Amino acid sequence: MVQLQTGSEGHRVAAEIQRIQTALHQVGFRTRKQPKQPIWTITAPDSESYRLSFQPAPIRGWVLHPVDESPVRQQITEIVQSVLAPERVSWQQSWNAQPESRSDCRPWAIVMIRDAVQRSVITRFRNRQDADDHLRAIRRHMPQGVFEVVFDPTEQPAKASTPV
Repeated sequence: MVQLQTGSEGHRVAAEIQRIQTALHQVGFRTRKQPKQPIWTITAPDSESYRLSFQPAPIRGWVLHPVDESPVRQQITEIVQSVLAPERVSWQQSWNAQPESRSDCRPWAIVMIRDAVQRSVITRFRNRQDADDHLRAIRRHMPQGVFEVVFDPTEQPAKASTPV
């Protein structure tokens, strides 16, 4: 396997999908890239299929559709998370090393809702209008996602979404 430089987001995504595909193929899944899009169709041995896509900023993470509770989806999710775990841990450590000033006075957050228990803060804003404007832009680019603006006065730093 050719290891690509991770200097740019495109190279990082290419390296990640290469590792994801290898791990999925080892357990019997088939993958196929959609033309001109960062979307891969993952087909299980029982012909059940899912779409794995890379979402650019502000999410900067992998999203698996459709969202359901099937064991196949859970297996794909576990494989993707195990493949990406080292990068995500090191990225989160560098995020935590940043000063807390990033979240100062930013109580309005856009949250991505994945299912009944999984939510990820995408970004934070100082006022509601900026959050609503950004939410409209996100919904135009990702109509299949479920996003909400929430008021969170705890002012914890926004965390990047976890993959899948």
